[in-house]
Amino acid sequence: IQKEDASRQRKEDLQRYFYSQCLSIKLQFSTKDLAQHVQISSLYKKAVMEKVPIEQWPAFIKQELKEADKWVDANKIKQRGRKKGTGGKQKNTTTKKGYVVEPIAEEDSPRE
Repeated sequence: IQKEDASRQRKEDLQRYFYSQCLSIKLQFSTKDLAQHVQISSLYKKAVMEKVPIEQWPAFIKQELKEADKWVDANKIKQRGRKKGTGGKQKNTTTKKGYVVEPIAEEDSPRE
């Protein structure tokens, strides 16, 4: 059981490190760049699936964010506004800059 706990803790630590790297790299992009709308969780899943070595994570993240249109449909990003008929509940994410981001259909995989 201790080995399982240690393994789980290591995975959580690595995931936190990946997220930290993503946030740091996203800061290098303009606040209006499409890269700001890329879901870090999706990037992490891809990095794990492709077995990207930890030391290559920064380059992997930069490349994926440069190709943000694979991850985010720019047509789905629109100025702030609530959808009518949602009863006040909105599944979209509103960013600090006032954009509403609607998740793409296959949110955990890049668009082709």
